[in-house]
Amino acid sequence: MTKIAIVGTVGLPANYGGFETLAENLVLNLGEGPDKLDLSVYCSTKAYSEHPTHFKGAQLRYISLDANGPQSVLYDALSLFDACRKGDDVVLLLGVSGALFIPIAKLFWNIKVVTNIDGLEWRRAKWGRLARAFLKFSERIAVRFSDTVVCDNQAISDHVTQAYGAQSTMIAYGGDQALGTEPGDIQDLSLPADYALGLCRIEPENNVEMILNGFSKCIERKLVFVGNWNASDYGKNLRQAYSTYENIALLDPIYDAPRLRAIRDGAEIYVHGHSAGGTNPSLVEMMHFGIPVLAFDCTYNRYSTEDQATYFSSASDLRQKVEKNDLCDGSTIKSIANKRYCWAQITSSYSSLFKPLPTEKRLKRRRDKRVFVVALMALCGLLLSSCGVLYISPSVKTDDDQFPVSIIPVSFQTIETANKSIYKPLSLPKAFYQFIPASSATSEVANLTLPMTPQDGGINLDAKLPPKIKSKPYRIGVGDVVALQSDVENGTELPSEGMAKQSLGYSVRDDGAIVVPSIGAVQIAGRTLSESNQLIFDRLLAQGRDPGISVDILEFNSQFVTLGGAVGAPGRIPLKMSPMTLNEAIAKAAGLRLREDRAGVILIARGNDLYQIPMNLYKRTPALQKTLLQSEDAIFVEENYDVEQSLAFFERQIQLAGVRNNERSGAVARLTQRLSHRRNALDEQRRSFEMRDALDAVPRDYVYLAGETDGQARFTLPYQRHATLADVLFSEGGINVPFGDPREIYILRIVQTDEDAKQVTAYHLDSRNAARLSLATELQMRPNDVIFVEEQPIAKWERSLRSIWDLNVTHSIK
Repeated sequence: MTKIAIVGTVGLPANYGGFETLAENLVLNLGEGPDKLDLSVYCSTKAYSEHPTHFKGAQLRYISLDANGPQSVLYDALSLFDACRKGDDVVLLLGVSGALFIPIAKLFWNIKVVTNIDGLEWRRAKWGRLARAFLKFSERIAVRFSDTVVCDNQAISDHVTQAYGAQSTMIAYGGDQALGTEPGDIQDLSLPADYALGLCRIEPENNVEMILNGFSKCIERKLVFVGNWNASDYGKNLRQAYSTYENIALLDPIYDAPRLRAIRDGAEIYVHGHSAGGTNPSLVEMMHFGIPVLAFDCTYNRYSTEDQATYFSSASDLRQKVEKNDLCDGSTIKSIANKRYCWAQITSSYSSLFKPLPTEKRLKRRRDKRVFVVALMALCGLLLSSCGVLYISPSVKTDDDQFPVSIIPVSFQTIETANKSIYKPLSLPKAFYQFIPASSATSEVANLTLPMTPQDGGINLDAKLPPKIKSKPYRIGVGDVVALQSDVENGTELPSEGMAKQSLGYSVRDDGAIVVPSIGAVQIAGRTLSESNQLIFDRLLAQGRDPGISVDILEFNSQFVTLGGAVGAPGRIPLKMSPMTLNEAIAKAAGLRLREDRAGVILIARGNDLYQIPMNLYKRTPALQKTLLQSEDAIFVEENYDVEQSLAFFERQIQLAGVRNNERSGAVARLTQRLSHRRNALDEQRRSFEMRDALDAVPRDYVYLAGETDGQARFTLPYQRHATLADVLFSEGGINVPFGDPREIYILRIVQTDEDAKQVTAYHLDSRNAARLSLATELQMRPNDVIFVEEQPIAKWERSLRSIWDLNVTHSIK
């Protein structure tokens, strides 16, 4: 079975242009069935997220380059050579980008090359002078060395005959596949009724501006134009200029076949502005819809439509024909399409070309190898000379007497030496700009001293100390459990079930009383222990009983302080008979848990007031440690000034207190206001610093990336820690694949060799063995290091071709 390789497309499935549609229909018609051919199609890995190995009846082969633009030359060359290496009999080369390499392929392999030279690319206005010269030379090579030249338009076939004296085969494109799917839903596009349709890539030679200009002055006729508007400045400018016209709708590219079919079905005129490229696939596809065609007046379009379309040559000409409805007969256009532009006959014509070279021609080719050698030498000379003339690439050199460079291989030993160079990472700033509280704040809030953030390095904080309180005796409260102890030996007994016990426990109810059998309810809440003893003594005495009973407290539940934040065991701590001090409460909460004393503050919420004691002041002042606490004090040890956490803590404590005491219903709102003010102040300080940093007004240390990284960049070294080569390199995307050379990664560092002399030390990392990349995680960066990755040898050829393409002489680090 004959093996055919299709080279020069983006790939399959087709979603790009005419060549891809051609390749797909060749596969659909020739890759399946009893007479199927062994087809392989070359695809760009960059164009597809998934890479299946087969499509319909064809094998898919992938090349890791772009199929369009400057890389298309290497893309086609690698595809061509791979097809030769794999023993394919015939190569169908679509376009002339890779035609320079046809002589080389035919020099070493007995392969048949069929080239579709497309339109006359070198005539397109978008190319520069050198690019046009390159494309024209490639066309000449394709015509001279291809076994068969295919032209898709009679005008191009005439050009081949006149310019090169060569014969060509005329095979157009099919267009009937556009009718092969059911219309999709396009209601979301809100298209007008009875519109004219434009459909093309947004390029100057497609006369897009001429069409838009004509319709902008013909407001009664609607135009829907589908194209890649955002792919170039040309398209963006046109979109901005004409998107405001009510009769013009500019749509982004639509690759969904059912939706595109629906858009085409709704059109009543097709407007075709192409002026180059031979037979345009978009034209022959629209001819199958049987609507009038309004085409730009050029030889290609007249050949394609057999002079039966309506033609325009300017915006005013277009406008007049649209307004006068001076249009061709759509049914005539459709009959031409059915006769000339159906894929069954197109693929059959190609099939007749896919026959291996006859034996006598192979023998003749061997005699002609001298011609191929000359062509090969000329081609190599051209490429090698262009590499040196049009593109200059940098590398690390040690032979510059004026600029000494020492190259040191990266290893664990050299990393240890490199990391010993003195460098202390920058610390975060010690102060933010002063924040002035808002005038609407209450005087209490405005006078509240705001702690600095922990990034400020532990600046001393002003204190707002709680007022001193006097020690008071414990008063029994709701929830406490008291014990009544009786003296049985002296005959004093409590009635009922407690008679056999010497001690009974009673909980203080919500109404403040305990209920003692035969005595009744005794109100003891709010009384001291001695006062409660006296009250019960009097009640027993009044009943004629021996009052040999004493009152004690078994459980302290009514009075407590709450600790939260940076302590070992946050929670409630009950107050007992002896007054509790601040340091005792902290000790009962398992002590402080601060990483740095100066970075903390103790906040005390008491009633409607909020007090603060800086941690450094607390540590060195015994009197503050002995601060007396009172019931329902809420203490929060704040580290790193987590305002949200402290606010949530205080709100919770006050809400719990409010259940017990409705008089405090406004406390949450007032504390929220104060803490919100602190949060706003903190945010303002941080935003101020971040703004200064963003404006490059803060001194920083930098490392620079150059060469074949995914982005030329200035990397900012972080605060308070060392960054490694891996941090810098991979935070910016890593090595540029496939152009970066993993063998040649350098860290360029200026070192002082003596008092008056400096040199550059180039630490060289060869990562062909990927395990060596782990060394990058050990090598620390220093300010003003330059990380440089050299380019692959193949990249130099690609950049040389890019220089020809773009008409630029490049002397920079790419």
